[in-house]
Amino acid sequence: MMISGKAKAISNVLKLTKFKDKVDFIEPKRSKKVKLPQSLYKYNIIETVQIKGGTFHNILPMAASTNHHVLFFHGGGYVFEPSRNNFMMIEKFISLSKCMLTYVAYPLSPEHNVDNTIEMVFETYKTQIDKFPDHTFILMGDSAGGGLALALAIHIKKMKVKQPEKLVLFSPWLDISLSNPEIEHYEARDFILNTESLRAAGARYAFDVPLNDYKVSPIHGDLNNLGDILVFYGSEEILKPDCEKMIRTSGLKNTFIKGIEFEEMQHDWVVLPILEQDLALGDVIDFIS
Repeated sequence: MMISGKAKAISNVLKLTKFKDKVDFIEPKRSKKVKLPQSLYKYNIIETVQIKGGTFHNILPMAASTNHHVLFFHGGGYVFEPSRNNFMMIEKFISLSKCMLTYVAYPLSPEHNVDNTIEMVFETYKTQIDKFPDHTFILMGDSAGGGLALALAIHIKKMKVKQPEKLVLFSPWLDISLSNPEIEHYEARDFILNTESLRAAGARYAFDVPLNDYKVSPIHGDLNNLGDILVFYGSEEILKPDCEKMIRTSGLKNTFIKGIEFEEMQHDWVVLPILEQDLALGDVIDFIS
């Protein structure tokens, strides 16, 4: 399908303003006042829990009609807080799916590293499966959050804990080193991600963990026995080569990966209030139903 007019306009603005040169993953500017939008409280019951240096919010729609339970991890290069667009997408997804969603505010770099983050998200997951034993769990994330969701799934398997049923990954950061040689063909086309800055932030998040360890680069982990995985990516983003590499992985046991490429779309377009977001969320609801 043709790119929507709104998506095209946003892409042009990103290009003209040289947006990616202004995003600083090394010295991230944060508000430190991120709160769930008040609109989420209107139709949902919300519980907030502090755990292992982070926070999670259980968001249960008053009109819940399914036992599906999504754990959501936001993007931002492991250094940025969620944006308003993240919350708007979450709110829309909950309204459409009528399922419970746990928004996970995990520890961020550089104050914390991958070991702190994996510990927090794993403890969050264990807490949820113990509290809601009848729920069907799905891990979902965008960008860095997508990479974290896959890393967590592999970690859950290694720890021999009940696994989630499915994973949904939006423009996931699958290899923190960005070492895929195909990436260079997309650098000029991606108007959001600065490869050099992102690599530096990734190395700092990894700290003393090797860059090919599954915790930071889950594409190098054991992808067997992870269930159904749905991967979305844009045709113009630097993360496309690794998304396609993962989708092409052959010989997997009990893991089924489906990729959906959206033509002419930039990185993490799914968080934008555009037609393409509606289409992707429709695909997700079909996938988890």
